[in-house]
Amino acid sequence: MKTAAKIISILLFGAVCFAGGALTAGVRNWFDPIVHVAIANDSGEDLAGLVLVHESAGRKSIMTLPAPRRGASTDARFVAAGEGSYRIEATFADGRVVSSGGAYVEGGYSAREVIGRSTVTSALTHGLM
Repeated sequence: MKTAAKIISILLFGAVCFAGGALTAGVRNWFDPIVHVAIANDSGEDLAGLVLVHESAGRKSIMTLPAPRRGASTDARFVAAGEGSYRIEATFADGRVVSSGGAYVEGGYSAREVIGRSTVTSALTHGLM
């Protein structure tokens, strides 16, 4: 009888630990495969084109985004199957192209890109803890 109570106690303790871990993962967005990228045009010029290239799980995708006018911004969302990366390329009306370096992302990450006259500044605004 003592052995059965001990086994039930251990199983109950394990179930509580598992539930706590699942709750923690959910609160921290570990189940969310979506990456959110906010892209702001702080160049003082209108853009002619904007492209986001992302790679995840051995696949590469190219997203053509609405080119934000000066002072405006646009958002992009994509699925990251595990680890991935992305970069953006902004084209100005005179043909100049500026691009960001590759940024590492996982599902649940949020980032902000700021397009300047000659550079793109990247910042991870929310990542997995």
